[in-house]
Amino acid sequence: LKAGVARDYTTFDEDGERWDFNNEKMRIKAKKEVMENKQEFIIGSVMCTDWSIMQNVNRKHFTDAQWKERMDNARSHLEFICEHYRLQIEGGRYFVHEHPTTASSWAEAVIQKTMGAANAWVVRTNMCRFGMTTEKKGHSGLAYKPTDLMTNSICVADQLDRRCLNMITGKQDHSHAQLDGGRPKQAQC
Repeated sequence: LKAGVARDYTTFDEDGERWDFNNEKMRIKAKKEVMENKQEFIIGSVMCTDWSIMQNVNRKHFTDAQWKERMDNARSHLEFICEHYRLQIEGGRYFVHEHPTTASSWAEAVIQKTMGAANAWVVRTNMCRFGMTTEKKGHSGLAYKPTDLMTNSICVADQLDRRCLNMITGKQDHSHAQLDGGRPKQAQC
């Protein structure tokens, strides 16, 4: 497969505009590109922040209105990426959706609907198997990070279905760095 391009808040279009999907213009542009370019695969993920267990701990720092606005925005992003998956399905092409195993987004209706429409497989992996590392105060280590991946390609599902070797063998093959204190932000990269 030929590598494509990233479309997220950390990247910019040819005019130097951030791919901010809160901006309707950028949503339209991204959808148009998917429809016109017909990439064989797209890989999607929404920001973990609002779907994470840790965010629920921070809930007390928000008013009800602030929390509703955050979750409305998070759902909008989730629906946006699922719309791209639908285009892939309808075009006979493929997608992979990635999100942490414990993310509450997996229970959202739009994800459940996408799973059904795609006859998708969901596999669990540990990111240490793919070499994900994280660093804190000069110490780095592999990130265990249990992650679920949804795809409409059985071949891709088979390749991504990898568990931590420590779990498989019952032996200490490697150690893990905890994803806390700013490390989860590193894991998004």
